[in-house]
Amino acid sequence: MRIVPGPNSDETIIEPVFSTCRLRLRGLEHDQARALLLGEARGRNAWRPGLSISAELADVPPDPRGLPQIIELEDGRAHLQSGASGRVTVEDSHKLGESLIPRSLNLLLAQQWARAGLMMVHGAAFRYESTGVLALGRQGAGKSTLTAAVLAAGGQVVSDDWLLLGNLPTGGIGAQRLREFLMFRHSAPVSELLNQIPELQMVETQAGCKRIAPTTEQAECMSSQLPGHIEIDQTWILAKPSSARPQKCVNQNASSANLLAMLVEATMPLLFGNAFPLERGALLTTAKEMVKHLETPTVLTGIELVETPTRTLNKLVGL
Repeated sequence: MRIVPGPNSDETIIEPVFSTCRLRLRGLEHDQARALLLGEARGRNAWRPGLSISAELADVPPDPRGLPQIIELEDGRAHLQSGASGRVTVEDSHKLGESLIPRSLNLLLAQQWARAGLMMVHGAAFRYESTGVLALGRQGAGKSTLTAAVLAAGGQVVSDDWLLLGNLPTGGIGAQRLREFLMFRHSAPVSELLNQIPELQMVETQAGCKRIAPTTEQAECMSSQLPGHIEIDQTWILAKPSSARPQKCVNQNASSANLLAMLVEATMPLLFGNAFPLERGALLTTAKEMVKHLETPTVLTGIELVETPTRTLNKLVGL
């Protein structure tokens, strides 16, 4: 993902790797916008009352559908309309939560990317050996443990947070990270795996419940394990255990309906509603391509993933 200055001082252009569509952001100086988009603290400092940020696809003509929507979130007010540019305004009543990027800004960006059929998804993407995997799951399903295990086993991790998914020019589905960091929740399994990767530079978040590994501030030996994008071969639906973690990992085939439902849940479900017919149609086209072409198991990770990450990942990806 390239984030470059626009022609005016308050414009920033965002260019995905696998799409010719560009997103134009207006309302912030470029350095502030870049820091905000990457989840840096100095970007959050720019989020204050009186701010108005607009976003539009630079290469897709507007095609307004339906009625304008005003969506109130705790950190901003989103002004959106299906098929058209949008904006977010910030007033005195709006307060930033713990999200590293404001939720209202995330919604605005997701709606604009959706106009081009690009899907913002909360999940993890990694490549182990020659297999690219998109892992989707609710909080507590084990995304942090899984990505830490991949790194400990010598694999490559794109992101364990927000991703942009879309069709590759050569066919297939690509995933690229939207933020220049990995974010790990504090837990004993994650700590045990991260202790096996002393080269990975970590910093604590202000909230203290998560640790961040900046992808742009790593030694060369780790940078090769943190590519910006990959092609996806499999989609794993991570199951959350009903009680304690089992010893062994369990995987079984998932239905197309399961994957489609998880994709809707992992992106912005609002954009699949009747108020956004253009975005819904474009996102469903992308989602159906994924359902059609990607192998999709349901995976319940077990303790063996922490104890023997290489052997366990070999088994899970079918090596």
